[in-house]
Amino acid sequence: MARRYLHWQDHLPQGRLFGVNVRLVEPYPLHAHDYYEMEIVLEGHGQQMVNGHPEAMNPGTVYLLSPGDFHEITAARYVRLYNIVFDEGFVSGEELQELFGPLPFCGQIPEDRRERLSAAVDLLAGEESHHLGRPLMEYVLRLCAGKPADSRPITPIRRAVLYIESHYRENPSLADAARVACLSPVYFGNRFRAETGKTYVEYLNGCKLACAKLLLREGLSVTETCFRAGFGSLSGFLYAFKRAEGISPTAYQKQVRRQ
Repeated sequence: MARRYLHWQDHLPQGRLFGVNVRLVEPYPLHAHDYYEMEIVLEGHGQQMVNGHPEAMNPGTVYLLSPGDFHEITAARYVRLYNIVFDEGFVSGEELQELFGPLPFCGQIPEDRRERLSAAVDLLAGEESHHLGRPLMEYVLRLCAGKPADSRPITPIRRAVLYIESHYRENPSLADAARVACLSPVYFGNRFRAETGKTYVEYLNGCKLACAKLLLREGLSVTETCFRAGFGSLSGFLYAFKRAEGISPTAYQKQVRRQ
């Protein structure tokens, strides 16, 4: 059977890194894409072949395909689904591997998670900014992968937290995070502390320090660790690390090596 190859530029305007739509599917011949595709079945029943293996399509079915995976819709009876396509520049293959393991991924979303998932995908569909869409996409992916620790409702502060956890190495300001949450900086700062129990700077530095400890355990130098973790100066890193851990980064690294 002939294999079709679908190209990114044929589906989305130039410069776009992701797209979301709701569509009805019908039998479709064997094909692959030069981008990632995720589909979440909302209604109906069908059957597809993914790399030669049969997979059922029922309400709650989710599948994620990488570039090079081939699939075909062999039977479909009023199958309505979310179609989410994205480029590796939006979510990397390494991130997807960490969440889902080797692709392709096919799974079933529990009923108690579907309402949150639909709300998140609807928000993503209305978002044109890659900058703001990224934390929403991460939330969608985590729900689909079954990561319960992150399966919380997307409040404005939660959206900002997802953004911080994805961009802490870029040292985003409180004003940057407030824009993501669509709140004024002063109100955002107060709400952030009330919901997380930490100030914005404390939370941001916590993300950086967690990364720094990992890098130090991997054997990176203190200076390289400082800048890779997102700190703007070595003196600032040394002060923040000792204040949080009670010892210097060098002492921490030696301590880890002795264990």
